[in-house]
Amino acid sequence: MRSTMTLQNKIILQCREEAYGHRTEPNITAEKEVYGCIQMPSLSFQAANETAGRKIDLSVHVWRSEFESGHFTHAVISGTAYRINGTGASVNDLYVRLSLERGVAG
Repeated sequence: MRSTMTLQNKIILQCREEAYGHRTEPNITAEKEVYGCIQMPSLSFQAANETAGRKIDLSVHVWRSEFESGHFTHAVISGTAYRINGTGASVNDLYVRLSLERGVAG
């Protein structure tokens, strides 16, 4: 992986509460637009996560300060919602890697 990244993809970070009762859609309590670098996770990373019971469809690298400023649970990329299944180290301390699972509503 490169030591510098181009954060050119628009990502909307969201904090969602699950739908319950008469609500069928999750309640979005916070939202923030950021830019990040979207990558496909390596096969070994995907396999390790599947062994642990987590599905990972994408890895997204964003500025750590932007992500840590809220309690984000989801990311929306090009209109598709993803659940943030985990965070991890990126190329340096300025970024954080988000592990995303596709198509999870709440």
